Amino acid sequence: MHLILIDGSGFLHRAFHSAPKNMVRSDGATIGGINSFCSMLWRLCGKFGHATHMAVIGDAGGKTWRHDIDQNYKGNRKPREPELLAQLAMVEGAVRAFGLPFIARAGVEADDLIGTYAAQWPGLTTVVSSDKDLMQLITDRIVQFEPRDERFIRAPEVVAKFGVEPHQMVDYLAMVGDASDNIKGVPSIGEKTASALLAAYGSIDGIYANFEKLNPRQERLFIEHEIQLALAVKLVTLDRDVKGLPDPAGFAWQRDRDYRDLAAYCRSNEMESLARRVEEDWHQ
Repeated sequence: MHLILIDGSGFLHRAFHSAPKNMVRSDGATIGGINSFCSMLWRLCGKFGHATHMAVIGDAGGKTWRHDIDQNYKGNRKPREPELLAQLAMVEGAVRAFGLPFIARAGVEADDLIGTYAAQWPGLTTVVSSDKDLMQLITDRIVQFEPRDERFIRAPEVVAKFGVEPHQMVDYLAMVGDASDNIKGVPSIGEKTASALLAAYGSIDGIYANFEKLNPRQERLFIEHEIQLALAVKLVTLDRDVKGLPDPAGFAWQRDRDYRDLAAYCRSNEMESLARRVEEDWHQ
């Protein structure tokens, strides 16, 4: 069994920012992002035609449990553009037109839903996302697929890029921090230093257990920011046990199916070129 988990929110954001802004319906609604989203999803359906199960995972919006432990979490982000919000609201309908389930949960981020499904699925899981936070999930049976470069990311690729193993990504991300999420790491501990310390001592706990081996500056930084670092660890750690989610057994999928609903959805949103492509590929 092979489960494909698609980071729907990440997909739409990438599609929105790369799509032409002048693609609009006759009613004036901007549709460039959702058109690109559907095009990308259509290509994925073809690429992973061998998969047995597939779902698109999204963000429900609003605050999550991470805001409960840090009110400043993501507090530096600018409000989303109205055009993006409008197209985010279209994602679920687009996914349903593909015959795929769309899973989102209020108060829980998409990454946590992906983490739960990936951790609990008994077979192979492919996570389709560019998000480095999801690399902590990678194991022998969980791989990540980078849609931008169309390449698979496994443990060797994580080591090559970050200098740490997937199971060390939480500690690595916590130490370097994440400006986009307003997560404060340890000041002046950059990527190279973080990977070197984890290579030497294995984990943050290992670093604190070997204080006498750190240089005085590093020792001071880890002492001064111990509480901040502990909070960062909590924020970057994915919840792999979200309760009450739909059973992934219901995500059964096969490439060879009737896509007339998808073609009709595309035409209803005046995405004629994509509708024709769906019909041509479907009838091959």
